[in-house]
Amino acid sequence: VPTAAANSFLVSDFTITPNVTMNEWAPYSNSLSARKKIPGKKTYTLSFKLPIVGGGAIAVAPRFGVLLKGCGMAETVLGSSAGYQYDPVSSGFKSLTIYAYLDGICHKVKGAMGSVTIEGEASGIAMATFNFTGNYSEPVDLAMPSSPVFQDITPEIIELAAMSFPGCVTGTDIGTSGTYSGGVIQKFSVDIKNTISTVMDVNSAEGMLYNTITKRDVTMGFNPLV
Repeated sequence: VPTAAANSFLVSDFTITPNVTMNEWAPYSNSLSARKKIPGKKTYTLSFKLPIVGGGAIAVAPRFGVLLKGCGMAETVLGSSAGYQYDPVSSGFKSLTIYAYLDGICHKVKGAMGSVTIEGEASGIAMATFNFTGNYSEPVDLAMPSSPVFQDITPEIIELAAMSFPGCVTGTDIGTSGTYSGGVIQKFSVDIKNTISTVMDVNSAEGMLYNTITKRDVTMGFNPLV
């Protein structure tokens, strides 16, 4: 269960959409009216953006790290002087429970898994766009938590990044051995491109067992000065 003290996020460009599969049957009848449709698979999809910021100190995990875990990544503690690292994994996934508060209504999304796109531009703020799929539940009237604790850290601009890309050599075509570094780069993007699927099961409530990541197709791009 998310708590207002430890799990609150201020996000932008938030959308949430219910997805309901309607089952139909059309028996022969002397009536032209359609039969009542029966709701089946029900999920939520939600999307939002937030700036990438650390935990306030190298030894403190960034709060948004839990969202990366919900995107099929594992967290590695590099040490008190080296920070944290997040890498894609192919097993041991973690799903999330997300409470979204909108104008006195709370949407509770359970079993959520998702994907993330990270974009940044020189002297700008690095932003992460998250897209999650989770189990549907009826929205409830619920006031905003009285005292949410948001991460009070101002995002840093992108500068002095020492950015490098493995798999290429400075001044040569992408794809050869070596590392591309030291170039002039205006902006970059990384899209994890996870495919989220719902495992269906006749023995489970509403015929749905859980949501999981079934495919990953990472893409990235940057525009060097050439």
